[in-house]
Amino acid sequence: MEEHIENEAKKSGIRRIMLILSYDGTNYCGFAAQKDKTIPTIEGKVNEALRDLTGQEIEVIGASRTDSGVHALCNYCVFDTASRIPADRFANALNPRLPDDIVVRKSREVDPTFHPRNARTEKTYVYRIYCGKVPDPLLARYAAYTWFHLDTKRMQEAADSLVGEHDFKSFCNAATGALTTVRTVTKIQVEEEIPPLPKIMLRQSAGRQPGQPPPQTASPSPTTAFSTPRPGTLTGTPPCELCTEFACKIWMCRLLTMIAFLPVLFYPFI
Repeated sequence: MEEHIENEAKKSGIRRIMLILSYDGTNYCGFAAQKDKTIPTIEGKVNEALRDLTGQEIEVIGASRTDSGVHALCNYCVFDTASRIPADRFANALNPRLPDDIVVRKSREVDPTFHPRNARTEKTYVYRIYCGKVPDPLLARYAAYTWFHLDTKRMQEAADSLVGEHDFKSFCNAATGALTTVRTVTKIQVEEEIPPLPKIMLRQSAGRQPGQPPPQTASPSPTTAFSTPRPGTLTGTPPCELCTEFACKIWMCRLLTMIAFLPVLFYPFI
């Protein structure tokens, strides 16, 4: 069957091109195109760019149908085309036609029988949770926020119960077209990280006049409180209040499909 498809593709001049996409999903209602074309989606924007480039009606097939607001560093998709544009040139030709928050990292020709959803590979999903007294606007798009402490040890213990082969039918839509709901979770890792201290957080001397060089003193430790600056001088938030009382929890898991297991991990703590 696969050989027949490959021979037919060669005769017709149709090629299958694979794109490697990165995108910020904040402004989109997921990857998959919707019946209502006015709803912005990643697939919809890529299809529009391909139509503008080739003059053909093309619909891509994605490896992962990410949900609304979800980002991707490396999501694969394929499409068939009779265009004679060299396969490796599609990336550069498409990027000027795409919004700034969608980028084609690479393009290449693949076997006509290749299907990204049937490829036997692992997928990695990362969930970030920012913990602090106040939210960080620079992380708002890329991390969930909570003000209370998270027990990463207990979270890891709960996550370990999901490792292995399981039937995730209860997580699926009733109308799912998946051939099977059995998936294998190879690894779930809960990590805690403390971001580095920003360089702008430099100690200010209270008695120093504007333009006067700072006194020759030893550099303060990360937990040293700032002196009160003179009016009009630049200062930063004391690092003891900003950087030593929060951490980003990074959840890393390698899955074979999209699994909404986040509520399960949180259940013991809410």
